[in-house]
Amino acid sequence: MWQWGQLMVEQPLGLLTLLLIPLVVLLHWLQQERQERTVPGLYLWQRLSRRLPHRSFWRQLLTDPLFWLQATTAILFAVLLAKPDWQAVQAQPWEWIVVIDRSASLAASFDGTISRDRALRHELESLWAETPSQVRWTLVSAGPSAELVARDLDLDSPDGQAALERLPPPAGEADWEAAGHLVTAISSARTAAVVVLTDESLTQNELSRFFPQLNRLITLVPASQLIVANLGIVDLEVQPVGDSLTRYQVLGVVMNGGQAAADFTLHWYNDGRLLATDRGRIDPGERAKLVRQVALLPGTSLKLELVTDGPDLLAADNEAFAVTLPLRNVQVLLYAPGESAVARALLAAARLALVQRTSADETLAFSGKDWSQYDLVVFDRVPPPVRPPLPTVAVGLAPGAARALLTPLETAALNQPNGQAAGQAAVDYDHPLSRYVHWDEIRLAPARTGSTTSAWSPWPVLPGALPLWQVREGALVQVAAGLPPRVIVAFDLYDSDWPQRVSFPVWVKNLLDWALPWVTRPIGPVLRPGDALPEWFLGATGIHPGAETEAPGWEIVTPDGSVQPLPPGLSLAAYRLPPDAPPGPYWLRRQGGKVLAGWSVSLLAEQETQLLVPTPDPTAMASNAAEGGNQLPSEQLQVNVPSQAGSQLPVGIPSEVPEARTSRSNHPLLEVLGTLLLILALAAELAVAFWESRPVARPRVGAKGGTPSR
Repeated sequence: MWQWGQLMVEQPLGLLTLLLIPLVVLLHWLQQERQERTVPGLYLWQRLSRRLPHRSFWRQLLTDPLFWLQATTAILFAVLLAKPDWQAVQAQPWEWIVVIDRSASLAASFDGTISRDRALRHELESLWAETPSQVRWTLVSAGPSAELVARDLDLDSPDGQAALERLPPPAGEADWEAAGHLVTAISSARTAAVVVLTDESLTQNELSRFFPQLNRLITLVPASQLIVANLGIVDLEVQPVGDSLTRYQVLGVVMNGGQAAADFTLHWYNDGRLLATDRGRIDPGERAKLVRQVALLPGTSLKLELVTDGPDLLAADNEAFAVTLPLRNVQVLLYAPGESAVARALLAAARLALVQRTSADETLAFSGKDWSQYDLVVFDRVPPPVRPPLPTVAVGLAPGAARALLTPLETAALNQPNGQAAGQAAVDYDHPLSRYVHWDEIRLAPARTGSTTSAWSPWPVLPGALPLWQVREGALVQVAAGLPPRVIVAFDLYDSDWPQRVSFPVWVKNLLDWALPWVTRPIGPVLRPGDALPEWFLGATGIHPGAETEAPGWEIVTPDGSVQPLPPGLSLAAYRLPPDAPPGPYWLRRQGGKVLAGWSVSLLAEQETQLLVPTPDPTAMASNAAEGGNQLPSEQLQVNVPSQAGSQLPVGIPSEVPEARTSRSNHPLLEVLGTLLLILALAAELAVAFWESRPVARPRVGAKGGTPSR
């Protein structure tokens, strides 16, 4: 690329085509016409030469239209090959949005002495030093959550170094999608250049999905002579064995993210007690899966600790944790006029504390506090008095008898005559509630239209609801939209043979797995720094989606044993783990009370364990530049950064700093227009050449009609 002022030439070698002009001149010199004249004496030639016009070669050449057409053709051809580009200087100061990676892999080191975080900060400072004074920076960190560190930063002000000090420490996995959304929101009002600094093996084409305005990618490229060694735990899965609450099958995956084969030892702990030890060897880039069945008591933690026999540059991925939830019975509030098939199936499927009421008249005026002591509400042939903020099952109710269970939008749909009742018969076997349940095999008693008890009456499909079993008259089983979960069975179980079928207790078990997953899956969630608590986990604490979740007095016991109270007024459902949350088990309890639930924090990220960064593919870079329009290819150069140990660290920095310009480069219309002009010039050249070379009729001397000879 060659640039002069505002003119930039993308392919300067194309200008060599201008050498065709001297070649054209040479051809015209060699093709000069010589006319022979015969004179009887030399004195007559002297007299003739005085009458003939004396025209030099250059004068003839400059008046030759064929020469000008040929020169114009050569110039147009050279311009098309060179691909010129005119740039316009921005009137406003240029803004750079610099996104810096803050993932856990930055805590690793290249050679055991200098960290990747230090190297990346050096790249940031180098870019800072080469930035023109009129440029203003916006600094964004990309960690487990995207964070705006500084806006409109003046590089010459003292705020610059202060902004660098506010960068979060390396932790977790970089959320590039969240960082892309933040950059889009920042740059929506004005044009800005986006620069990304990372140590991950990402190409510019991959990052362009999150940063459409990406102008430059700076990556750390380790030197080939450095021995990069790192092993880490990248996956952990814990599942109960059958219906056991103390026996679990554990899968741990160890990955070699270094350059050489390595030996390792994996220790299995339960609350600090060693359960087992495994040893193995992994080749570079390979994974080792280790499976064990271990005994874990409820409310305890599992720890996998990885120990390598050689160097290991990242410690954050050498541990993985899981916790088992404390046992507690499922609190069920049942409305039923008498015997209930749902109650029998629930008692057989899980640990239940069942409270039954025979009619709506026996209910209390429930407040939010009263609802909080239950996990599930079942209305079996008893119309609901209110809409509970808990997972709810309604069985054997006509639509008109269950209006209190519905939202205003759903009630409005019921009031529509023949609203959504009629439809196509269908069965949905993809929903978790339909697993191993054959809806079309259930036999129903004849319907009694208009009855509110002891008969089935199809419901209209509620707005947004998912029908699991639908006939032409309406839905027999459907899942209402929204939270908390609601399941509506439109027929009386005793008017069918379903309670006698194997599929009925299976369906109740599916119901508990779907609505109350913590009951049959007593494993706390495995989270990463910056994650939010999942909705199903809140049920294990007694807080259900849709209920009031603000609960003052919550405490979190961290892995080091310290207690962190939840800030007053903060909803537990809105709580997110800090981006720098250390790995280990976390326990949730009421202030000074017993532990109710827990979760674990582990890195478990292959991208962070894989420390090697391959050299970018020149073909892919060229393809990306062709697709990205104004995107520049990634540039990696070797520079030396002295460490404390005196070693040399090769890292990548851009060779040139983007300028405060907006480019209008290589518009396709200009290329098409230039090509048309070139074709027209060639056509005109051929026409002129043909015209000048055509034969001219000359009269013969002495012929008929000619001039007689003398």
